[in-house]
Amino acid sequence: MKNDLRLNDLFTAFVTFLYFRAVNFHTVSKGVLYRSAQLSLNRLAKYVEAHRIRSIVNLRGAQQSRRWYRREKE
Repeated sequence: MKNDLRLNDLFTAFVTFLYFRAVNFHTVSKGVLYRSAQLSLNRLAKYVEAHRIRSIVNLRGAQQSRRWYRREKE
């Protein structure tokens, strides 16, 4: 029983790690439209270059007080 709980805890931690490290970037219409969850600035820059993205729509609205928002706008 004790080993089962430990294995379950390890599995849960691993799945959580994968969830937060997963890349949530998908093609809606190739060369036209892509969608994603919030990406790190490095990953965002790579996708912008690789797919020649010219516009990004933020569906969370302006959040001037948030650092991530100001950095993305730059």
